[in-house]
Amino acid sequence: MKNISYSLSVVLLGFLFALTVLLPHILQRMDDAYPFQGIAIMATDAESHYAARYHEILDGHPELGNTYFSAPKDQPSIQPPLPEWSLAMASRILPFDPIVSFVLLTGLCALLVFCAAVLATFAITGKRYESLAAVTVMLFAAAAFGTPWNLMHALSSGSLADFGWLRFARPVNPLWTSTWFFLTVFFLSKWVRKAEMLWMIVAACTTSILLYSYFYGWTYLLATCGVLFLWYASRKDTKRLAHLLAFLLIFVVLGIPYFLHLSALMHHEWYPDASMRYGLIPSRAPVLGVWVIVLIFLSLFARRIAWKEQFPLVLSLACGGCIAMNQNMITGSSLFPEHYHWYFIQPLGTLFLSFTLILVCEQYMRVRLYRCVLLMTMIVSLAFGFVEQRDTYEVYRQDWGNAQHLASLFRYAREHLPPDSVAYSFDPFLTELLPVYTAMNVYTSTQAGNYLVPTARMRDVWFFTFWLQGITPQSARVQFPTTLRKTLGSGIYGSHFRRLRGDYAAVPEEIVLQLVKEYESYYALSFREKTSRYPLDYFITSTTDVQTKELRMLLSGGKNLFSDSGYRIIALRK
Repeated sequence: MKNISYSLSVVLLGFLFALTVLLPHILQRMDDAYPFQGIAIMATDAESHYAARYHEILDGHPELGNTYFSAPKDQPSIQPPLPEWSLAMASRILPFDPIVSFVLLTGLCALLVFCAAVLATFAITGKRYESLAAVTVMLFAAAAFGTPWNLMHALSSGSLADFGWLRFARPVNPLWTSTWFFLTVFFLSKWVRKAEMLWMIVAACTTSILLYSYFYGWTYLLATCGVLFLWYASRKDTKRLAHLLAFLLIFVVLGIPYFLHLSALMHHEWYPDASMRYGLIPSRAPVLGVWVIVLIFLSLFARRIAWKEQFPLVLSLACGGCIAMNQNMITGSSLFPEHYHWYFIQPLGTLFLSFTLILVCEQYMRVRLYRCVLLMTMIVSLAFGFVEQRDTYEVYRQDWGNAQHLASLFRYAREHLPPDSVAYSFDPFLTELLPVYTAMNVYTSTQAGNYLVPTARMRDVWFFTFWLQGITPQSARVQFPTTLRKTLGSGIYGSHFRRLRGDYAAVPEEIVLQLVKEYESYYALSFREKTSRYPLDYFITSTTDVQTKELRMLLSGGKNLFSDSGYRIIALRK
């Protein structure tokens, strides 16, 4: 009976976590001030990018070689497509439109990650409700631990919006990847408790799923297993060492297609440009955060009361995180170590810290009081996460409420415009959502740089925008080094200068001057040369567009296909 009530408690809290993740979508559909017309809120970082990749697979491009541009599509993808492919295949059996299915599957992933985290924590600690409470803190209230300085402002303002969305509210990463991560930790925990090859085989398979999903997930687990290998080597446990070698062998064999794909990617002529934009920089500087120290400290000093039997695994998770974050000290290349912190180290630190504090309460409190504290921990955490999501929704409510007028435009594009045709708009919001709601491509996008695209094309599509805006070479000499410097840095070079020099606008002076010269050459091209350099079929205008002579020249002779809510779709003359 205890097992049944505990299992029901896990599922109930997991369901509440899923509802909390989906709360912005629920509130959006209940908002009378902005009647919902089908444009789902996607305000977490890069959420529209994940949705566009998911839709691209449904459009018949499962390789995800180029989600935003029309061609080439059949090239290696930088980010593995397995998560989006799995969601797309699951959506085919649901009786809803693709975006509704995407939202519902996000909720399902939230439920699964909650259950997987509880499973792993209970396997490590052996304590049921304490594990449940610690996971509830990690998933609902981690922001209070991650940025505690925001608590004072939250108390004074009466809003938790400063914390932003829940860390685990974003689809694909971390919801998809964290589910497999915690399942792998569960299997490793079972293996640490009893050295059976089966657990290691399954752990190798789930780690391989992460290999095809998320770079930071599988590298973290490999580093963890590396520390486990050193631990058992120091104890001359040949049986466990053989199991770990079998884990590596299975992982490598299952990863052969991935490594062949990686080789093709790295030998592609545009890989140097793409890796630069992606944020890969040369660096051997060590990285050390507070939560790495907290995690290592807890693994060492809480072992007697929290995880005596599982100490090798907890220590390996702590040290593995430190190694993974600092892999650049060996390889000489650094790629966003913050991702290890955001999605693994800080959540694990919050999980183990809250669990340790709960056990301290157990030692010094009477049973009845302790149970009340345990229950209140879960209730307060749940309320914190719910209010955080609600208050953050209020920040984005107006923008996404106003976005509902795009519904008719997207409906027309889906029903009347050819798949894989190319559209341009000055509106970046519309541009990012067009591949999410239609089978169309776009002429320019901030996310297009995350694919194998030459820097010259990223430059030219921005030059095209500047030309349409009426920026002359004389204006460029003034604006490129000043007002447009950040746009050039992020639009053409992606994350490169932010990672290398701390700011998108930190473009070296010589590069800015070179771009001015290149823009002069671009500006001197004929109208036909500018408009035919890359595919462009439609222009989507809005009432806020500045009617320059260049824009009027582009639209002259075009055919007006659609007009509604201040937007027009114009088929350009060829």
